[in-house]
Amino acid sequence: MPAGPTGAGAKPAAKAALATAKNAIAPCTSPPPGGPPRWKVMVWTVSFASVACMGAYYGAGLKITQEYKAEMQKAKEESGFDEKRALLELRRTALLRQKTEIDGKLADLRGRMQATADGKEYISSRNGGRER
Repeated sequence: MPAGPTGAGAKPAAKAALATAKNAIAPCTSPPPGGPPRWKVMVWTVSFASVACMGAYYGAGLKITQEYKAEMQKAKEESGFDEKRALLELRRTALLRQKTEIDGKLADLRGRMQATADGKEYISSRNGGRER
C-alpha cells in the first residue's frame, strides 16, 4: 500500500497539525502561568480608567470655560454705549477709592520713616499724625 495522505505516515502528521491548530485557536481564559498577578492587572486597569475619566473631566471644564468666555464676549458686544459707560464709571470710582486708601497708607509709612530717622515716636495720621 502506498504511503499517501491516507497512509500510516499521515496519522502522526495530522495529529501534530490538529494540536497546533487547537493551540492557535484556543480561547485565552486565564493568563499564562508566568504572567502578571491578577492584582497587578486590576491596578493597571483602574489606573487607565482613572486617567480616562480625569481627561474627560478636564476637557469638560475647558469646554465650559470657553463657552463662558464666548458668552461674556457676546454680552459685551451686545451691550449699549450707556451700559458700558456706567460700568466704566463704577470701575473708576472703585479704583479711586483704592488709590486714596493706598495714598493714606503711603503717607503713614513716610511719616513713620521720617519720625524714626529723627528719633521721634510717630502716631498714625489716622489719629492726627502727631509726633511725640
